[in-house]
Amino acid sequence: MFNLGTHRKKEKDREKSISTPTIFAGPAKGAAAHKDVSSPVESVIKFSQGGGFVPGTPVGMPGSGDDVATFKEEDRIEIERRFEAFLTQLALPADKLTQMRSLPLEKKWGLLQSQKSKGADIPILHSPIAFVELLGQTLPAAELSKHLQSLEVSLRTEPIQWVKNYIAGGGLPILLNLMKGFCAMASPTKDDREALYHLTRSLRALMNNTHGLQTTLSHPDGIPTLTLLLYIWPTISIWKNKTIVLDLLSAICFVPPDGHLKILEALQGWRDEKGEGKRFEVLVSGLKLRREDAEGSEGDVSFHMEYQISCLTFINAIVNSPEDLEFRVSLRNEFIELGIIELLPPLRALDHDELNTQIQIFEEEAAADLDAFAEVINVESINMQDPDAVFTAIKAQLDGSESWNWFVRVLQGLCMAPCDPFRGPKLWELLHITVSQIVLQRNGLNPDLARLRLNVDSAIGWLGKDESRSNYSPIVSPLSATSSVETPVETTVSERVKMKQMEERIRELEKKERIMGELEEMVRKKDEELSGLRKEIGEIRLW
Repeated sequence: MFNLGTHRKKEKDREKSISTPTIFAGPAKGAAAHKDVSSPVESVIKFSQGGGFVPGTPVGMPGSGDDVATFKEEDRIEIERRFEAFLTQLALPADKLTQMRSLPLEKKWGLLQSQKSKGADIPILHSPIAFVELLGQTLPAAELSKHLQSLEVSLRTEPIQWVKNYIAGGGLPILLNLMKGFCAMASPTKDDREALYHLTRSLRALMNNTHGLQTTLSHPDGIPTLTLLLYIWPTISIWKNKTIVLDLLSAICFVPPDGHLKILEALQGWRDEKGEGKRFEVLVSGLKLRREDAEGSEGDVSFHMEYQISCLTFINAIVNSPEDLEFRVSLRNEFIELGIIELLPPLRALDHDELNTQIQIFEEEAAADLDAFAEVINVESINMQDPDAVFTAIKAQLDGSESWNWFVRVLQGLCMAPCDPFRGPKLWELLHITVSQIVLQRNGLNPDLARLRLNVDSAIGWLGKDESRSNYSPIVSPLSATSSVETPVETTVSERVKMKQMEERIRELEKKERIMGELEEMVRKKDEELSGLRKEIGEIRLW
């Protein structure tokens, strides 16, 4: 057999066309980082009511009587920090954020003073340990939102050592536990959803550096907790949150060595936990949402398109990030089975540039992989959705090889597979899973780890030990050694005989029921005839 994993068509062009999505929010434009982290201030600094800062305001800050132009560098930094907290509270679009950050310092200060007059204080903690201690407490959702906004600003603008100190102090588990707590809520309030939004943004800021990203990936609850957010609450109520998570997961797919695998495992785990039929259903269902689904709800209609773009971006990342051609084809087929091909035309009709770009990536990569696959198996082209085309390709590949006889025997076995509506579909699903694992398990590739425990290497090793084995001897040992199914071939045949006997009995019973029905109909007709005769007899006059 050919090793498809070593073949990739036009690899250099492919690497250029598919790049890691840039989704992490970088440092704020014009926002410098605090330099002094050796003596953290654990008190909360708030805007004062008199136009300046509360006692402790550095010399040269507004409120001390000095002109903006004479500010010291550390004073400018403080203004930028507070302005970032202000922007975080506004949650503006990216283009508006860029415009706001480009404002002169004096205008930023004026906006802060205006916001202060409205009583919207955003607390700023300077110590990473203070954040850990505060967020570890039970806080009302509204208060928690403010502290999470402040944390996001610090994670984005402070030096990397500040982030490391926050993580070393146990900051990541605090955030993950908070997220799991929100996800467990059955009926969240508006404040709960707002707090979860800022919590998600804080996690994104934490992962916006190598140390934070690797720490999250290595934490056993890191990726599973992020992925859990995709399954909770009506999507229309938390599109912003889910969009952030989808973008994060899209980038993680490309993080070596096992970012992609961790995401597949998380999706698989929640599929089993939530009882979904397929592990990617939650993503394909996101593509089925329509704008009118959000109208009249608490959801933000403007985020409808962004959510679908993020869904399709994540799907492309899942499918296209593996190096192995077979793995990519197998993953893509899972989405095709869920009906993604039928969803693309109505999405394209929305005429959105970013969405159309993702659709184009999906279609072009699918075509490129099929071309590469056809080249490997020495056929001009192949339609993987056409059974006749697939069968012809397999025949052409195996004809004249030592595998031909085994191929014929496999076909013979499939001919005897039950086709009844009860066991038939499950049997074919089992065959599909088994074949997928046999093809993809090498090099750690496995499309569905939790559903079938089959050690392919061990099975192949067993087959190679006994060279004198007859070509017609039953192959039983590999399965009995590597799975919980220890039923020999003879037992399967016996079950087939019993099944046939049961089917015959069912047919006999059906025949008897049909005869009984016919007899009952005859009796009914005779009763009607008898009633008619009695009526006629009653009407006969004897004189």
